[in-house]
Amino acid sequence: LLSEAGTHSLMHFNPRGWVRPESVGYLEYWGKNLGPWIVAVIAALIVFFRQKKWNSLMPTALAFTLFFIFSHVILAPWDWDNIKLIIWCYIFAIMTISDFIWNDREKGVKALVFLCFIPGLMIFLHSLPIYNHGVQWVSERELNKAQVLLRNQNVNEGILITPAYEHPALLLGHKLYMGYTGHVWSHGYDFVERERIVNQVYEGAEINFSGKQQPKLVYSGPLEKRRENPLFPPKGLSKIGEALDHELYLVEHK
Repeated sequence: LLSEAGTHSLMHFNPRGWVRPESVGYLEYWGKNLGPWIVAVIAALIVFFRQKKWNSLMPTALAFTLFFIFSHVILAPWDWDNIKLIIWCYIFAIMTISDFIWNDREKGVKALVFLCFIPGLMIFLHSLPIYNHGVQWVSERELNKAQVLLRNQNVNEGILITPAYEHPALLLGHKLYMGYTGHVWSHGYDFVERERIVNQVYEGAEINFSGKQQPKLVYSGPLEKRRENPLFPPKGLSKIGEALDHELYLVEHK
């Protein structure tokens, strides 16, 4: 990212709770999603306290407290990103109460516990190589076209692209006017103004870059063509390269 953008706090409070729609009640939402787990943790906390099992009580209470905090204090641009934090609290709590919910329990109780974990088991089985062929990050064909287009360009010269995590220019290590919004936000940059300018460029509006540092190049590939309108390219861009459906434009700075 071309530096200069101001930073925003990475933390914000969400009173509704993690990804809960406004139309769904608070207790209803958590009950449907994590009801058995919440009941098990609270029950374990009560038993540990009564039996004075402090070595079990303290880590369970810590996991439950952190889960509650990170379900309402968001540390990422979108609420669902916080799953990376709360899932560890969930796993930590399961580890601390595993003896309580499993050992010395009747077969009926163990069967109920097993049923609660069936959704997670199905996801795990689906992730195994025999059932899963992985996730395609980028097409080698598209990456090769980008390499041909950018092979004579300095990687330190700023390029304007459509903000996407799988963009070939980003994966090839070129400096960007603005990269994927999730990455930019998570590093504390205020990207709103730059995103507006990027949108204007691909909409064919007159180029008016703000800030001290400006891009030298504008990229137009399959990702960009999905958002371009007939007015693209706007005045101020001149084509300097082409690799099939990938094009490169030089910014004519005033």
